[in-house]
Amino acid sequence: MTQKNKTTISFISTIQQCDEKVTINNRYEGDYVIKNNIHYLRYYDKESHGITLKYSPLDNTLTILWQNHAVKKMIFSEKNITQTTYHLPQGQLLLNIVTKKVSITMYHGNITKISLHYHLLYENELFGQYNMEYAIH
Repeated sequence: MTQKNKTTISFISTIQQCDEKVTINNRYEGDYVIKNNIHYLRYYDKESHGITLKYSPLDNTLTILWQNHAVKKMIFSEKNITQTTYHLPQGQLLLNIVTKKVSITMYHGNITKISLHYHLLYENELFGQYNMEYAIH
């Protein structure tokens, strides 16, 4: 069974790389879909274009897909270190994703909040620390 709803998404992200810290705070209109017990949140961003978040409650795994970004896909799992490729004009960097926290708040079977904290490592050195918060209304 598929359930689809229009939704408003509040997004806050903090990025810490070297000595620089940036905070992004945006609001988007999007779609929230539940299909085969997998939760999808889709929205459009001017910079990255289409963005999809996919949450699997079975293994508490969150996947984020970007249509137009230096990173196309990231998989977050507190149980495993995963990898992603960061695309640069000079070439590609293979980064390890160390998920510190994936927290999903649900109300009546629907996601109302996503909290994500993770580190990216390049050759076992810290590349950056990231926090993302999604509130789904």
